[in-house]
Amino acid sequence: MNQIATLLRCIALTLCLPTLVFSNTETDTIIHKSHFSYKQLIIPSALIAGGALLRHSAINNDVKEFRDHNFGNFKSSFDDYFQYSTVLLTFGGNYMGFKSEHSNTQMASNMLVSKLLLTAIALPLKNNIGDLRPDNSGNNAFPSGHTAAAFTCATLHFLEYKNSNIWFASSGFLIATTTGTFRILNNRHWLSDITTGAGIGMTTAVLTYYFNPLTFEIKKDSRVSFCPAYLENKAGLALNYNFK
Repeated sequence: MNQIATLLRCIALTLCLPTLVFSNTETDTIIHKSHFSYKQLIIPSALIAGGALLRHSAINNDVKEFRDHNFGNFKSSFDDYFQYSTVLLTFGGNYMGFKSEHSNTQMASNMLVSKLLLTAIALPLKNNIGDLRPDNSGNNAFPSGHTAAAFTCATLHFLEYKNSNIWFASSGFLIATTTGTFRILNNRHWLSDITTGAGIGMTTAVLTYYFNPLTFEIKKDSRVSFCPAYLENKAGLALNYNFK
């Protein structure tokens, strides 16, 4: 029993890894699209690969046995709604005294595009891999869509606010980790499902943040100048407005 409890603590640590490491390794490289680095995909890739390796491991069964023994009657729809609660933090951050990197319009665009990209990746995987859910309710367990969506929102939130307040920026990962944990407690997913879902969610968020084609913010360096003008025997001022 002590070994299983230790294992569950490792699960929480694994899913909280973006908060502990992702934030520390990217301090000087993210926020501006010109600063994208493939190093930002190391942790998401590790989570995806780790989840794939766990699919047929004994650890999956150990976690399920612990859940069945200690939370056998647990059932909640909390995670169906909680997965998106980071969105409230993202759009409310500016009103709470934090400064986002983009306007509400651009943040909404990033969330929409990332959701479309996530669906395009996760849905075919769920339908074609065909892993049986722990509760035997379907053959679409891998990866966890709820967890992927939660980590997409968490990562976008992190990228928007990490330069303003690292603790506020990291808060979304706690929400995402809680969502993944509830998917296991509800007997809807294996550990491998939520680990891979977390990695896919983070990947789609990073790619969308830097390469979103629906950009509503055009940064321009504008200058206004006035100069004397003389035309057809008439004197006046000429207005010169340049966009760069």
